Amino acid sequence: MTVKPKSIAIYGPGAIGLDMSVHLIEAGHNVSLIARGETKSKLQGRGIEYSSSDNQISISPDRFACTDSPRTLTKQDYVILTVKADALLDIREELPHLIGDHTIIVSATNGIPPWYSYLQDDTVCRYLKKSLPREQFLSCVPAAQIIGLIIERSVTREDGYRVFHNSGTGYVIGEPDHTTKERTVALKALLEDAGFTVQISDNIHRDIWVKLLGNIFVNPLSVMTEQTIGQMMGNPEVKARAISLVEEALEIGVRLGVLTRNDFSMNALIQRCEGRLAKHETSMLRDYKSGNPLELHRILEVVIMFADLPDMSYPVPALKSIRADLLEKLACRQ
Repeated sequence: MTVKPKSIAIYGPGAIGLDMSVHLIEAGHNVSLIARGETKSKLQGRGIEYSSSDNQISISPDRFACTDSPRTLTKQDYVILTVKADALLDIREELPHLIGDHTIIVSATNGIPPWYSYLQDDTVCRYLKKSLPREQFLSCVPAAQIIGLIIERSVTREDGYRVFHNSGTGYVIGEPDHTTKERTVALKALLEDAGFTVQISDNIHRDIWVKLLGNIFVNPLSVMTEQTIGQMMGNPEVKARAISLVEEALEIGVRLGVLTRNDFSMNALIQRCEGRLAKHETSMLRDYKSGNPLELHRILEVVIMFADLPDMSYPVPALKSIRADLLEKLACRQ
């Protein structure tokens, strides 16, 4: 143990949250999980079971705290948000109970988080006339204490308490002002000490959008086809449609000014999907099969929203078409 033990609350113990929890607990930190319903009951009763290709770890319930109310916890050194990006606004009013003057809030979600336009006066904010979600979120969460985190590990969860590491080794972290601070280096050391690999981004907004392109490439169509990533890549029509989705989302990111075309490689994305990700089901497909809400708003809807802004006004027929198809399929499920 080379990093002093910290108090760490993980809000959202899904696959990513449990994966983080296991490693942080093993590294000696005081971890509290915020969970509800059956997930809470299973974690309190059975603990956490972690498996990877070369390791198995059992974390007994007495090694961590688990609650459904942040009010029962003290102010934390770190609050790691691993809920779906769509849910960040729903939990915002509970977060102040965990946040002190020196708490670091780590936003570790796929998609575009509500704080994304913060400090983006030269890019995103040139087009936004108002940003109610950002204002709502930052009214409860101090913007100056946020660090963004991009997940570069593939993990899955079963039965609410079993987590399986499939591939990938770590994370990308970055400050909203695109600098590297002492706290950024400290977070990197904390995560590396727990066994993850960590890179510090010099532009977290760019890198979040690049990750978004990967999500748009595979997630929506995985629900429509109910296939693994490799199966989709083997279907020329599906693959072509996926490429058109990404091309539109890339153009919106370029027009916003959050990235350039040189920041993204379609060929590299396709190679990953045809290679190490080929056997994987997407998280969105797993949610669909489980009857859980799909993470559409902050992955798909937000890009369409930007495209429809008056000063942008860029047509995105492929994105709107997949949105319509998804909504129709969800309506049939109900």
